[in-house]
Amino acid sequence: MVFVLYFAGMSWKIIGGFVGLIATLIPLLWLFVIETYQKKRMLQFLNPESDPLGAGYQIIQSHIAIGSGEITGKGWANTTQSALGFIPESHTDKFPLFLCRRMGICRLRTLWISYNCHHAFGRLVCGSLALSFFLYAFINTGMVSGLLPVMGSPLPYFSYGGTAMITQGTYFGIIMSLCRAPSRFT
Repeated sequence: MVFVLYFAGMSWKIIGGFVGLIATLIPLLWLFVIETYQKKRMLQFLNPESDPLGAGYQIIQSHIAIGSGEITGKGWANTTQSALGFIPESHTDKFPLFLCRRMGICRLRTLWISYNCHHAFGRLVCGSLALSFFLYAFINTGMVSGLLPVMGSPLPYFSYGGTAMITQGTYFGIIMSLCRAPSRFT
């Protein structure tokens, strides 16, 4: 929603005021809306060592894997954490910097396509879908690196599972068709 409002021309002051209002409601959300398992997940994010063999296990192993691979990584099938069985689903979505760069190029290209769209409707839809793609990748990368709490957001085109693949493919199909179409929405 924020992406569409921004692309439609809404002032950052209004968007910032809305975000500020939500930020002031966080204590009420914590007390009355957020479920117990969600609270535990957020607290585990702040201190994964409190349960190293339970809820904090995956993030601790992820930190070890990132630390041992450094910037370039160790290469496909050469990782110590997955080879020794410390990460149970290692094939799902851990990726090196090379893939991160490629996804960045893809995001920039989709934003460029939406910027050059011939009509306002196409720009709004394409820009919001392109930034949604970025948000999926940003959240997943933040979860894997321990900068964000684990919440199950897939890494586009790399995470294990078919629903994310179909959704992201649909996003790109919509982006390409709207920006190629003549101006019939203005």
